[in-house]
Amino acid sequence: MNTAIIRNVAVNISVQILTAIAGFILPPLIIAAYGSTQNGMVVSISQFIAYLTVMGSGISAASIAALVKPIYDNDKNKINSILAATQNFYSKSGLIFTFMILLLIFVYPFIIAGEDIDKPTAGLMVLVISFNGIIDFFVIGKYRALLVADRKYFIMGIFKIIALIINTTVSIILIENGNSLLFVKFISVFIFVLNNILVLIYVRKTYPFINLKTKFEKNTLEQRWDVMYHHFCGMVVANSPLILLTVLCSLKEVSIYSIYALIFFAVGQLIDTFFDGMQGFFGRFIAENNPEKLKKIYGKYETVYFSLIGIGYTCALIFTIPFMRIYTVNMTDANYIQPTLAALFAIVGVMSKIRNPSDMFVVSAGHFKQTKWRSVAEAVINIFASIFFVIKLGFTGVLLGAVCSFSYRTLDMIIYSSRHIVHNSLSATFAKIIVFGIWYCAGYFILSNFVISDIKNYFDFAKNALVSIVFLSVPILGYLFFVKFKL
Repeated sequence: MNTAIIRNVAVNISVQILTAIAGFILPPLIIAAYGSTQNGMVVSISQFIAYLTVMGSGISAASIAALVKPIYDNDKNKINSILAATQNFYSKSGLIFTFMILLLIFVYPFIIAGEDIDKPTAGLMVLVISFNGIIDFFVIGKYRALLVADRKYFIMGIFKIIALIINTTVSIILIENGNSLLFVKFISVFIFVLNNILVLIYVRKTYPFINLKTKFEKNTLEQRWDVMYHHFCGMVVANSPLILLTVLCSLKEVSIYSIYALIFFAVGQLIDTFFDGMQGFFGRFIAENNPEKLKKIYGKYETVYFSLIGIGYTCALIFTIPFMRIYTVNMTDANYIQPTLAALFAIVGVMSKIRNPSDMFVVSAGHFKQTKWRSVAEAVINIFASIFFVIKLGFTGVLLGAVCSFSYRTLDMIIYSSRHIVHNSLSATFAKIIVFGIWYCAGYFILSNFVISDIKNYFDFAKNALVSIVFLSVPILGYLFFVKFKL
């Protein structure tokens, strides 16, 4: 396997593991020290801000897609032109983002009116949490795009690992010593600003030829608006649950949902270590214009990725509730044991991840304009279905809304990528989905009924999880052993 791919994936795995660890350590401390309502406030503010960063996401994806070929050709003039255009668009979008943050500072306290949080604290929390987004727009965003396109995703990962360790340690100390949650978040933001400064220093030393004053044509990132459609719709689907719960339910329900989301987000992120940072690699394969090689690589990648989805979400479905019984033992101000929520999260997770290999090729090939209305349709289905089900069924309804939208979009993405980019066999993809589905359903039944013992502590949890992962990994280990897997 390509050394650069191994390096990117290895560092990304480390980042996701540390992110998951930090994510699981801090919420119980926050809830115990400040309550579920305060935790719900932080989570909901983060989701509102995530919506506002969609413009930057669109510019970044368009920039990565545009940079892949010039980097491959070592065309420094073209690289500078794209980066200059990227900076220009980031700066303009940053001004809009800053204005929207100022608006949110005044509006958000009224959205959560009736909760036990004073308005100045809520407004200041919005300002603090948004600061990294402002830095991203005006300083670091363009360089992140360059590193991803140049297959140096691992550099950002190394710096993030350092920041995660420092932030988690400092946050624990601050919480245990009785500091306010607002101050804890302020210090956390400051640490990640330092992380971005390290990225900036690295880029300046590694790419001394960069000249952001290079002239560029207006259509340099001509697909940026099409990309923005995709990212905005993606934000709607990913972040609307917590927004809707903030508006239609309570911050305590936001907190309950966020803890389950934390578990399944960690599972998804670990699976995506085989996905993140790969856009530059597959963009290069597409640039080589070798369809047979592309189909061969895609088939292998798809097989491994589907198996990781099965392993990850089967284990999540088995162990989420036993884990929650241990994890939330001191969270007594809300009911955190929700088996239905866990099952729905697992279903949504599988449905959302199955399409990722296809989605990545759409991004790598730059087919943003051709597919933007498909993304809009997904977002519309998600919003209307989620609102309907939340009103009828309560906070689990947002996941039923996601099931509705993914039922359409996942199938659509697989078909589009196969017909227009990879030109592979659809029957082979669906056969893999069926075979893996049967195996992992059988694995769930066997493990749940005959293998897993009572889980009373974290040691029992780790022991049973390890046994389950080994058992579920048999098919993919056999595939990797008998088939020469070489990119």
